[in-house]
Amino acid sequence: NDKDVDIRTDDGSGSTALYFKADGSTGEALLYHYGTEKIKTTSDGATVTGDLTVTSTDAGSQEDPSLILYRNSSSPADSDEIAEILFRGRNDNSQDVDYSKITGHAQDVSDGSEDAYMRFFTKVGGTDQMHIQLGFGTTDIFGRMRLTGNSLTADPSIIFEGQTANANETELKVTDPTADRTITLPDATGTVLTTGNSDT
Repeated sequence: NDKDVDIRTDDGSGSTALYFKADGSTGEALLYHYGTEKIKTTSDGATVTGDLTVTSTDAGSQEDPSLILYRNSSSPADSDEIAEILFRGRNDNSQDVDYSKITGHAQDVSDGSEDAYMRFFTKVGGTDQMHIQLGFGTTDIFGRMRLTGNSLTADPSIIFEGQTANANETELKVTDPTADRTITLPDATGTVLTTGNSDT
């Protein structure tokens, strides 16, 4: 009749604390530490309150422990989004916001020739913007990369701060190409010749 099952025991101070609850009305199972909720099952999975540490005592040379995000699809297809990691917080209007995320994509699910992408997004002006894409043997960087702080914003350029952090930077930009272009840097030490220093 929608009743709960609680497990309590001595908390070390002469009274008892809740350690487990089976909620008959919601179907949730909850684990507590000295009466403070830590893990709760939900209809979508489970939630953890606080830090989560995964520890392995394996003394071998292989990777361990492993964090596995497994999408066991019964009908895998090309371009499936298979997993994501969300970095969620609050805004000043008390709303939950996913400020950044990492996503995995199964671009080609053909046996023996599988291809994948990993993509990195952050919020820019309230909208998700992709900054880095890894996959197909390439690393694509979108937007502006400030090499000194590795910060990315929406502008097709690379900014070099230089040795002194001030208001002066060198910006490397590309004119919108009308065809595929290749610029090869020489195997030499020296100063790059430009229209601004060609008289030197």
